[in-house]
Amino acid sequence: MTTKTKTIWKFPLILIEYNRIEMPVFAEILSVGVQNGTVCLWAIVEPDATKEERDFVICVTGNPVPANIMKFIGTVQMKRFVWHVFECDKLRERDDAEIPGYQTSAPLACLH
Repeated sequence: MTTKTKTIWKFPLILIEYNRIEMPVFAEILSVGVQNGTVCLWAIVEPDATKEERDFVICVTGNPVPANIMKFIGTVQMKRFVWHVFECDKLRERDDAEIPGYQTSAPLACLH
């Protein structure tokens, strides 16, 4: 039996409320942080796995938290701003045009 090679990929987030990210199935989110002024997720992935879309919400401290939150990913701080990143569900059931602040994000392989 052969073991599938896994690697770590970086997924930049856009600082709007909702982000939809295409990533390999069963990607394991490791952390969220800031790199060169961009908020990013890092995940362990099997690069050749089938892709799926996963939805994330970014909440600013003091703002309401949506009801469809599934899992807390982490908190990031840049200067005086603090954002909290959650994975969420139910965005897939809505037309993208209906989601305020919706944006897709492309993965970047983490090379270092």
